Amino acid sequence: MPLHNHITDPTTGQEAAVHKPNNLAFENPGGLVAYTEPRKIFEPHIQFFQADSGAIDMNIDASGGGTPENIHDGGDTAYWTASALSGTWDFASTTQANGGLQSVDATATVNGDEALFEDATNIDMSVYVSLSGFIYIDSWSAVGTKEVEIRARLAGVDVGNPVNLSDYIDTGVTGSWQGFLIPKADLGLSGQTVDELVVKTIDTGGQPAPDYYLDDLLWTGVSAADPVTYYIRNLTGRNTLMSGMSLFMADVVTEAAALAYNTFLAVPALTNGFHLTRQTRGEIATSISLKQLSDVIQTYGEFRIDTGGDATNRWLKIEFTFDPPVRLNEDDFMSMTVQDDVSGLLMLRGSVRALIEVPNE
Repeated sequence: MPLHNHITDPTTGQEAAVHKPNNLAFENPGGLVAYTEPRKIFEPHIQFFQADSGAIDMNIDASGGGTPENIHDGGDTAYWTASALSGTWDFASTTQANGGLQSVDATATVNGDEALFEDATNIDMSVYVSLSGFIYIDSWSAVGTKEVEIRARLAGVDVGNPVNLSDYIDTGVTGSWQGFLIPKADLGLSGQTVDELVVKTIDTGGQPAPDYYLDDLLWTGVSAADPVTYYIRNLTGRNTLMSGMSLFMADVVTEAAALAYNTFLAVPALTNGFHLTRQTRGEIATSISLKQLSDVIQTYGEFRIDTGGDATNRWLKIEFTFDPPVRLNEDDFMSMTVQDDVSGLLMLRGSVRALIEVPNE
């Protein structure tokens, strides 16, 4: 006797059905509709974070060199003078702080509100390489256009061009501090003179404006020890899925001190930290600053730590799992920017585990 079977999608509950047994007026022919997809074959691949020079060793002195020009740290220290050009700003808020006890509170600002940071003397930008700082986001609506705009000025006149901070951070990360690093070229600056920095809140299209705090704003100095960025890129142009990331470091340190939460082996908590960024389709998907071991552990949900060594040296390996795997498109990248002196480490390298599609012949 015939068996009555039903083919059902367990996710949607939809059943496969036989179409009309004719093809009048260009209708679909009778029978079940089916489609096929070529079988995909992937091979495992390990890729190290690599600088443009080809170097993969990240235990370097990248402390920024020269003398940084501090702009504002929430009033913990007297640097540039801060004032509100418009709107409500708190330049010495104790609600949040990245370093010290205070930060700049912009949670009460609305569209068009601007803060001014003004130095008493002119700054020659030829001796600086980038603008760095930290942002803490309480909320950032996806409705309409939400931005934090930054631009430089000289005696009240714009110099260079404005940038949107959202191009350098992950606006989806709330409740924690994120570091950012903006090359001066992105600000349209090279050897100009400036004496002011303006921060502007932009909110169009409804919903509340971004609620955020800023801290530790400074111009980083130029020297042989400038920050260096190491990249993971899709070098093959083929379908690439990143399944995890590893950090490996070694140093002269005792076993008891190897897992201290506030160090990287024998290196104390960093000033600026490693800046981890992932860009996909031109948008920043991840932007995290890692200053000590506890920051690394909290970066991703699933991780594993291994350590070993001898009586003198100790190594530490931290492995993260991306679940689900992260797709790396042809123009996407992950990067790790070293911004401090970590040359005291015997070794520091980072890598990702990936699956790369191979031709199905």
